Amino acid sequence: GSLRSELEQASVKTKALEVAHEAEQTAAAVLRRQLQDETAAKDAVQDELRHAKAAIARLEEQAEAHQRLERELRNTILELKGNIRVFARVRPSQPHEAEAAKAFSFPEDDPEQQHITILTEGKEGVDGRQTPPKPFDFKFDKVFHEHHDQAAVFDEVSQLIQSVLDGYRVCIFAYGQTGSGKTYTMDGDGTKGE
Repeated sequence: GSLRSELEQASVKTKALEVAHEAEQTAAAVLRRQLQDETAAKDAVQDELRHAKAAIARLEEQAEAHQRLERELRNTILELKGNIRVFARVRPSQPHEAEAAKAFSFPEDDPEQQHITILTEGKEGVDGRQTPPKPFDFKFDKVFHEHHDQAAVFDEVSQLIQSVLDGYRVCIFAYGQTGSGKTYTMDGDGTKGE
């Protein structure tokens, strides 16, 4: 009797172990499939990453080539405009200069804003007769009127500033007699936005 009951208990335990073993094998098969799926997904992501890195490298090369071309074209344009350019800027007149400010005029038919006319005062000649005022016309690469602000001046020289950043040598200087507006041209009048 007791041997038979031990045998039955061992048989039940064996069946239970077989069921557990089958469950473990099924779980292991599911895990193997998940591992294969995740490995395939990882390989696909790594493939995409390789392609993305290659695309980034190509785009960086293209961007560098475009920047090089842009630099060359900008400096070619600057050379075509002339390596030495002369700009004139008429600063706003001070209250005590109201009469002198009338001496400057700007031709209406000058869309490039390159001309300025200065009208001299009439003078008394050696014979006592009054000579009429005489206009003197000047042409520059660009004339900035009283109403032009610092932004207009900067727009004109900004390509030169970019050339400096590109490694080219550039010199910008203001020239004129005392009180003619050199500091005003370089610094503005100190108001907001200048």
